[in-house]
Amino acid sequence: MKRIVLIIIVLISVNSVAQDNLRAAKLHFKKMEYAKAAEQFESQVTKNGETQELLQYIGDSYYNNSQFQNSEVWFGKLITNFHSTVDSEYLYKYSQSLKAVNKLDEAKKYMKEFIDKNPNDFRSVKYLADYNSLQEHLKTPIKYTLTNSSLSSNYSEFGTTFYNNGIVYTAPKKGIDVQLYQRNNQPFLDLYKVSINDDNGLAKDSSPLSSNLNNKFHDGAATFSKDGKTMFFTRNNSNKRKVIVDKEGISNLKIFRAQLVNNEWTNITEVPFNNESYSVGQPALSADGKQLYFVSDMPGGFGLTDIYVVDINGDSYGQPKNLGNTINTPGKEMFPYLVDDELFFSSDGHLGFGALDVFSVNLKAADSKVKNLGIPINSGADDFAFIYDTNRKLGFLSSNRIGGLGDDDIYLVNEVPCYQNIIVTVSDQETDKVLTGAKVKLINYTTGKEEVATTGADGVVKFENTNCEMRYNIMSVKENYKSNERNFLTTKELAKDNFVDVKLIPIEQIVTIENIYFDFDKSNIRPDAQVGLNKLIDLMKANPEMVVEIKSFADSRGTVAYNEKLSERRQKSTVAYVISKGIDKSRINGKGYGESMLVNECVDSANCTEEEHQLNRRSEIVILKK
Repeated sequence: MKRIVLIIIVLISVNSVAQDNLRAAKLHFKKMEYAKAAEQFESQVTKNGETQELLQYIGDSYYNNSQFQNSEVWFGKLITNFHSTVDSEYLYKYSQSLKAVNKLDEAKKYMKEFIDKNPNDFRSVKYLADYNSLQEHLKTPIKYTLTNSSLSSNYSEFGTTFYNNGIVYTAPKKGIDVQLYQRNNQPFLDLYKVSINDDNGLAKDSSPLSSNLNNKFHDGAATFSKDGKTMFFTRNNSNKRKVIVDKEGISNLKIFRAQLVNNEWTNITEVPFNNESYSVGQPALSADGKQLYFVSDMPGGFGLTDIYVVDINGDSYGQPKNLGNTINTPGKEMFPYLVDDELFFSSDGHLGFGALDVFSVNLKAADSKVKNLGIPINSGADDFAFIYDTNRKLGFLSSNRIGGLGDDDIYLVNEVPCYQNIIVTVSDQETDKVLTGAKVKLINYTTGKEEVATTGADGVVKFENTNCEMRYNIMSVKENYKSNERNFLTTKELAKDNFVDVKLIPIEQIVTIENIYFDFDKSNIRPDAQVGLNKLIDLMKANPEMVVEIKSFADSRGTVAYNEKLSERRQKSTVAYVISKGIDKSRINGKGYGESMLVNECVDSANCTEEEHQLNRRSEIVILKK
């Protein structure tokens, strides 16, 4: 009997210890100490097996810490073993975890099941409405390249902002006696600075931003005024000794302001819209410093965290204003950043490629829509804290994507050079037949660079790798046709094919009179040229409806600009001579073409005789109308 009683006592004692351990794990979970919670829940699995409750807790612990490789494993076990009884929310979480580890087909399968069970959920509605447009992003050319930076480690580095000639970022405190943050079992965070090199790389060494700023607990997510003398940053609600928690055991975040005095950050004060009951953090200043954007879970918002803006007037602040439900969703919106009127932010409420995706929206345009930045900025995991310098064409991104070094890594973002193609089709204006053998010249207005190509049997020439957002002149010439030209402005769309049609008007008759030649660097009509022009005058008098064009040219000697002016003087002297002989000025016009249409190979570098150069110093006569 005593033995039986002893066994019962031992069993009760063991069960009591197990229950205590489970309660402790749940308490860690409630206090958002997810690393410790996951560890203790997993020890319960070892002892008690994979119950539905334990699998949910373990999966959630990893999911809430954005450790998707682990959450995918545990949610997978949960769905496999308890598919019929599991809450459908776990179908969504499992789908997100699968996306983060690039198991896209499986992710789509469980997302579809979630939608079937929750057709009115905002995530289902977004998915069905935006899925096709999201797929279009996969077809668009890559605009950026990403490189993991030297700042990344096996811990979490994130949240960059530009400051002076470098960046300030958030990373774990360094040292042997630093305290650990119980949520992820990593050191508390500090602000660090590092310079940007002339080649847009990062300097080797980083250092704490300021000993005055960094306290024992979290400091991070900063923003600076344009003159670099005012900073807003995020800090735990704490005193010198400990983190201050609310009645739920949660330490909320606050925004602080600091000023640079004698090269030291001082005058550290709280902003007045901080609150003990909710978090306020991740500040971002407008360029003029008159508005501060930030993130909060304050009551009255649209979701878990929303983006707000508050007006700044010297040392006073207006009332925070929610940016509205075009930007904010029932999910999380985080890490605002401004480039002029464009707001960049991260969200898991708008449809994306993974958990947190980076989006942009124009704050001034009334009908502006939220746009996903696409691949490779976004991945299947968390992508956030995107910043970009349009002058340097350099940005930074924080992400915990597959292939990184740690929990969150900082990536350098470089813009892919933007090129387009210009495809020109030359055809007969009267018959619409394409023209073979037409010469097409493409001139970059900014650089003056010229390219020349000849149409093939299809009447087409293709100029590849032309600059985006650039003005070009397109000129086409062909024997027995009047030349034609068009101006064209490329857009900023990467790898776009631009199709340009050039129509040439056929010339009914080319005057068989010899070309009019000029002396070197002269524009006067020589006696031998007068003979040919007199034949033209006689022909025009015999045909009163005849209209002609004088096309004047120069040889390649001299600058391009000078030769254009010289050829213009030549056409004017030719036209003036004809008019002086009684031909109405409405029947003759002209244009100077400089050295653009040489009849031989006598370019600047060629070793040509004077007679060969002479052939290029000419005026041609073209009949436009009989």
